[in-house]
Order: sequence, then C-alpha cells, then structure tokens
Amino acid sequence: MHELGITQELVRLALAQAQGAPIRRLDLAVGALSGISTEAIAFCFGPCAMGTALEGAELDITIVPGRARCHHCGRDFPLDDVVGICPHCNSLDWAIEAGQDLILKTLEIIPCA
Repeated sequence: MHELGITQELVRLALAQAQGAPIRRLDLAVGALSGISTEAIAFCFGPCAMGTALEGAELDITIVPGRARCHHCGRDFPLDDVVGICPHCNSLDWAIEAGQDLILKTLEIIPCA
C-alpha cells in the first residue's frame, strides 16, 4: 500500500509548512487517474498525524476528474481511464490534461493566542 508512504510525506510537508503551529484542516486534491486510493489516504491519516501538530485535524479530499485533449480534433473530453479514444473523432492521439496529480491545496492553521 503506497498510500501509507504518500500520507507520511503529506504529513511531513504540512508540518514543515505550519512551522510548529497546530493545524486544523488539510485540503487535498487527488486526481481520479492518479492511482491513489483516497480511502487509504483517509485511513492512514489519523495514525500518521498522531503525536504531531496535525493530530485531530480534518482531512478534506476532493477528487479531480480525468480530462484529456485530442491532438487530432483539439477538443477536450472527460477521461475515466488512461486508455481510451476521443469520443468526438475516435482518435487515439490525445494527452491527459487533468486527473493525475495529488496536490496539498491548503492548510488551515490554528492561530496562536
């Protein structure tokens, strides 16, 4: 399960960005074509955050749908898999435009009193 390593790295990045401040919430964007299980990330998050400034933080995950652009007709189309054809012209000559990334979008830090 590579999601454990991914979650550990997300926790490390968030803690580095917060510079010791307690974190209330993390917002992630996970591409539908990334091969990453959002359920596994959510499952690993609590144990990985335990004992850190992230303990008890809310994890909000948004799924980014796959999208491709056809090199033949130039049109964009939704993509559910990394294999397929352009639904407009039936070309196999296209490129993925969205849905492969994992992005740590925002951190909500608890302000110090």
